[in-house]
Amino acid sequence: MVEICQPGKNLSLDESMVLWRGRLNFRVYIKNKRHKYGIILYVLTEPDGLILNMSVYTESLDSAGGKGHTKKVVLGLMKNHLNYGHSIFMDNFYVSVDLAK
Repeated sequence: MVEICQPGKNLSLDESMVLWRGRLNFRVYIKNKRHKYGIILYVLTEPDGLILNMSVYTESLDSAGGKGHTKKVVLGLMKNHLNYGHSIFMDNFYVSVDLAK
């Protein structure tokens, strides 16, 4: 997407769960969600909703799992947008001292 679109200063990073009831190795179950089974997507977007980058959470298949998972997710989604002066808006799930450095 970087080749055809120059994103603005403000970017948003969030996760979404896509409903999935079929069989998958990386299907997730979250008890308190409306859709209890699904696939978790991490998405980097512009404020108008244009998706710049996306990553699928694959749990055991993903090298980003475990300690420092959120930092790896954020840096992975931002790899083509670092050092360009972007402001990133995200919820407290992604905030850490290590990431702020």
